[in-house]
Amino acid sequence: MNASCAGAGHFSLLEYADLAVRHGFDGIDIPSLTAVMRTAEEFGGAAGLKEELARRNIVPVIFGLAPEMGLEGVEWRKDEETFRRSLKNLTPIATFAEKLGVTRCYTYLPPAIDADPDEWEKLFACRLREISRLLAAHGIRLGVEWLGPHHLRANGANAMGANPFIFTMERTLAFIEKIGVENTGLVLDALHLYTTNAGEREIVHLAASQVVHVHVSDVMKGKGPAGARSDERLLPGEGEVDLAGLLRGLQAIGYQDYAAVEVIAAENIAQTPDAAAARIRASLQKLGL
Repeated sequence: MNASCAGAGHFSLLEYADLAVRHGFDGIDIPSLTAVMRTAEEFGGAAGLKEELARRNIVPVIFGLAPEMGLEGVEWRKDEETFRRSLKNLTPIATFAEKLGVTRCYTYLPPAIDADPDEWEKLFACRLREISRLLAAHGIRLGVEWLGPHHLRANGANAMGANPFIFTMERTLAFIEKIGVENTGLVLDALHLYTTNAGEREIVHLAASQVVHVHVSDVMKGKGPAGARSDERLLPGEGEVDLAGLLRGLQAIGYQDYAAVEVIAAENIAQTPDAAAARIRASLQKLGL
């Protein structure tokens, strides 16, 4: 379960875990570990908090690399000074994650940038190589996600930059090759697959070891790949994405790890976190998850 999708972003970690337990989830995504780090001492640190989660049979699955909600993280997409300063945050974050038992971290690539794409691709690969190696030392894998929606690309309605960058699975795989660290792989998101005309046919050519995490959601019927927006996602099964094909592809390659619903706008699901969590869980059960 993803806290923001269930409207539980203001919950403590254990309140969030209890919400997940009540609705039959096996694991939880953690947007930023730094918030958890600030409250862990009341449980004797990460080890004590890990025990609390274990009592609930809940696994802390993955955390975000970049800063969230004004908290510390690694900002690798900006200038060198900002990157170097924020990189100092990663060792304590990764150390805490290892003690808590979180073995995955994720980040995303911008589909468009204002800088020179070739130069910044080399720079980003170098930065994520450094990050991946540090995470690997703590037994943590890094998942890299591309953003596929057309409205976020260069010349789109909400373009993230003037110049096209990386927004397909093929280009992301090539970028991961440039990073060149074994613990780095893909975050497969149903929306980003759909908006780049990829799915089961492309997934079956992957190895399970190349997939770090999976996000599932749906899009409004009639939008099509070119019209689907990241801020208009639906619960799985409510739209036109071939989620059955996505799952068949993952099954074919032997992927047996976690998948989470990512719908962005939790207020559109239900009025309370419990109601939202129930609807999210029901949508996954319809997919056989």
